[in-house]
Amino acid sequence: MKKVLLPVDISDRALKSLERAKFEFDPSEVEITLVTVMNSPMHYKYDHEFAHELHRRQKKLESYQKILDNYEVTTSVLCGKPGVSIVRFAKQNHFDCIIMTRSKKESAEAHGSVSAYVAKKAPFLELMILNEESQRRSA
Repeated sequence: MKKVLLPVDISDRALKSLERAKFEFDPSEVEITLVTVMNSPMHYKYDHEFAHELHRRQKKLESYQKILDNYEVTTSVLCGKPGVSIVRFAKQNHFDCIIMTRSKKESAEAHGSVSAYVAKKAPFLELMILNEESQRRSA
């Protein structure tokens, strides 16, 4: 069974990663983990702000999990710097593959790009980094 990690933010571009995973893998072939990264508790002025953000992200992961309803899916919210947290989590949990999107605002080589960091620091993984396509409005 292949272990696939889908780091997602809480924007609509995360849906692209979900759709790609469904296209690439049969439900019987993979275990998928959806993960999002948020600031650590010390970045919040009040505990209730951290708790609110944690709850919001957990709810978003649950909604993404429903999209993958035929798949074995687990979710996790990590705290810290996104690139570092994703690579550490992938290594500790022995993932085979990461599917993630990058913002159209950043090139794959951009300084500080999460996708560039993951590509550089996780050579032990098969990576699929998807470009965010610009949305076109219908007239």
